[in-house]
Amino acid sequence: MNRTTVFSKTGKGLLEIKGKSSRLPKDQFRVLNLVDGKATLQDLVEKSRISEVELRKVLGGLSDAGFIKEFANPAVSTPVPAASSTPAEGEDLDFTQLLGPANPSPSPSQTAGRPHSPAVQQTAAAADAATATAEAERKAKEGAARRQKLEAEIRARIEAEDRAKAEAERRAREQLEAEARAKEEAARKAKEKEEEAQRQKLEAEIRARIEAENRAKEEAERQAREQREAEAHAKEEAARKAKEEEAQRQKLEAEIRARIEAENHAREEADRKREQEEERQRREQAQRAQQQEDERQCKAQEQVPDGSFLGLDFTDTPAAAPKAASGADPDARRLAEAQAAKASHFQDEARRKALEEQARRARLEEEARAALARAEEEARAKAEAEARATAEALSRARREAEQRAREEAVRRQQRGRGSQKPK
Repeated sequence: MNRTTVFSKTGKGLLEIKGKSSRLPKDQFRVLNLVDGKATLQDLVEKSRISEVELRKVLGGLSDAGFIKEFANPAVSTPVPAASSTPAEGEDLDFTQLLGPANPSPSPSQTAGRPHSPAVQQTAAAADAATATAEAERKAKEGAARRQKLEAEIRARIEAEDRAKAEAERRAREQLEAEARAKEEAARKAKEKEEEAQRQKLEAEIRARIEAENRAKEEAERQAREQREAEAHAKEEAARKAKEEEAQRQKLEAEIRARIEAENHAREEADRKREQEEERQRREQAQRAQQQEDERQCKAQEQVPDGSFLGLDFTDTPAAAPKAASGADPDARRLAEAQAAKASHFQDEARRKALEEQARRARLEEEARAALARAEEEARAKAEAEARATAEALSRARREAEQRAREEAVRRQQRGRGSQKPK
């Protein structure tokens, strides 16, 4: 291939130009359209405005694909096939062969034995001209017939190829439509499957959320129930403890009253015994005093003068009374004073003991009241501490349950978002 090489289209190239199937790239199709059996490689470079290197590659590709072939190469002498030859089935067509000279010059063999006289030459020239004219007309008719036949064959082939192309396009279109329908059906099924999966996933999430809410509600109700039960238990325990404390207080008061009554009874018994002992001592002292008085009177009578035997009683006389009184008063007075002093001592002792007993009773009562107050305060403080501890435990359990419920909800949301991410 050099710059003077001429290319021509083959039948395949003509069909490609007419059909415009767009199977060729734009550069190859444009170069194929510029090939006319006359333009040289240099002309094609100028017309296509493509570099010679790129054009050689394009022409080589078209030639290898059977769209063009070399028509003439002045640098290489190639015999031109006879015009009368008919292309076989599948052979490339070259219409430039039909454009050869209609009046070929006589060959040297035809003019070698001709006479050289003018008349003969003229006659021979006329005969040759007539023969050449007839031959040219015959060849022109034969060329026209061959051209019409070739054109008819080309048209038939083009029509067949058009029909085949239309059939292929129809089949391709039907195949494309079937593929499109299959794709649409697959897309529809995939979409329905995805929607079903999304629906099931949404239903699962809704069920999980409802179950979580129900569990949280049940947990809250359980905690509330436990709190109510704990409060009721705390109230019952407080009431029981208050009742026990009241019973203990009443028992303590009864014990204190019993102790006080026992002490009072013991003191009264002691006072009674003391009074009885004092009464007994007073009676004994009175008896002793009476015995002493009787003894003194006996002694006084023994010392009376004889005149007393005469039946005279001088004790009633005023002079005798002071004497008797003066003799009896000192002992009686001492005895009376001793008894009065002893009675006063017993009275003072009784008053002191009564005051001590009263002070002890007051002290016991104060200690009992203080003990009851301390017991009540300790019981109240203990009940309040237990109630606070129970309330704090319930509150802590409720907060822990709420925290667990929130953490479970967060974990479920994270798992839901993770499952929605594209794989």
